[in-house]
Amino acid sequence: MIINIEITQTPDAEKLAALHAECFPAGWDAAAIRDILHTATTRAFVAPDHAGFGLLRVVAEEAEMLTLAVGRSHRRQGIAGHIVAAMYAWAQEQGAHAVFLEVRESNEAARALYRKAGFRETGLRKGYYPTGESTVLMRIDVK
Repeated sequence: MIINIEITQTPDAEKLAALHAECFPAGWDAAAIRDILHTATTRAFVAPDHAGFGLLRVVAEEAEMLTLAVGRSHRRQGIAGHIVAAMYAWAQEQGAHAVFLEVRESNEAARALYRKAGFRETGLRKGYYPTGESTVLMRIDVK
C-alpha cells in the first residue's frame, strides 16, 4: 500500500497535538508544535487523516527526528515506515549527511521500526526521562 505523506510547515497543530498526547505521556500541545515548526528547516510529515505524523529538523549537515506518532487505531499498517522514509528523503534533499533520533529504551516496537529502516543504535543516555528510564540514541547515514 502506498501512503502519501504531506510535508508541511503549517499543519493542523491542534490535530497533531491531540495525536501526540494520545501517543506520549507528556505530549506536546499545539503551541509547542507551532514553535518547533517556526524554524525554516523543520517540517511536519503528516499521514492522511492525521493517522500519524513526524517532525524533522535539519541543521547544517545533520537532521534530527524530533518525534514520530501514529494513532493507536492506525498502527501496524505501515504508516510509520512511510513517514520515516519521507523524512529520510527530505533530509537527503536538504543536504543532511545523517539523521539522528532518541527513543525510549523500553519502546522495542519503535526501536525495531528504526532498525528496519536502517538506523543503528549508537549510544544510551541513562536516566534521561523523569521516570528514570534511559533513551537510546540512533543514527542513519544519508547516502
